[in-house]
Amino acid sequence: MAGVGLGSPDNGTIVSVRDGKRQVQDGPYAESKEFLGGFVIIDVPDLDAALEWAARNPSAALGSIEVLPVGGSSLPSKQ
Repeated sequence: MAGVGLGSPDNGTIVSVRDGKRQVQDGPYAESKEFLGGFVIIDVPDLDAALEWAARNPSAALGSIEVLPVGGSSLPSKQ
């Protein structure tokens, strides 16, 4: 995985938690003045698992978490 970049923001999904409920918005997103506060790479079987892990991040209650595939791969939705 070392040296592999993040996937395109066009394939991103934003996760936030408001009032204890997970909110999910599919991309692409308009460019903004936001900044990258850090990143975590996790190995998950599908997009649903990635979104669940993103919602567990304490930052999701204060802001939002962008979920992107690694290196242009895609995360299949759980069927």
